[in-house]
Amino acid sequence: MIRGTGVERSQPHPVSWVVWSLIGVLGIGASLEGGAGVGAVVPIVFLVIQVCIAALSLTRRFGKWDGVRRSDVALAAVSVVAILVWRFASLPAAVAAAIAITADVTVSWATIREAWHRLWSESTRPWSISALGATLGAAAVEGGSFAALAYPIYLALMISTVAAVLIVRRPRRSG
Repeated sequence: MIRGTGVERSQPHPVSWVVWSLIGVLGIGASLEGGAGVGAVVPIVFLVIQVCIAALSLTRRFGKWDGVRRSDVALAAVSVVAILVWRFASLPAAVAAAIAITADVTVSWATIREAWHRLWSESTRPWSISALGATLGAAAVEGGSFAALAYPIYLALMISTVAAVLIVRRPRRSG
């Protein structure tokens, strides 16, 4: 995904990537607390990648600033409030996982929308490979609790959704 931003000229949506980085901390924390074990490794790797892409997205050179709408900022604010509630309230891991997923869904919409309308703004290959990695990571979760499984499974579904949109919308070569 980082290569797609620098070399393939993907344009990451800054609101999505910054908030995803924050949400990743919440989701991983809930998964670890719920007993995800080795299954939390993939979300941790994704978090490192998300932070790198978020940093790139904040620059005019790489970020998709013309795709940022007021509604995106409002959804990001909802996500940040959810993260703050988790951080400063003593919530069970299962509730933290649900908050992470809810916050992520609200901010993921911007990237899914942009992938649909501006196909060239996202690279298919990194999203597809990430979908496979997230799916394998979810399968590796050791604990069977909602807190352990929810975020890794959600991550696999969300990344697969973006990949599917890009694959479905990709122009077909004739011949």
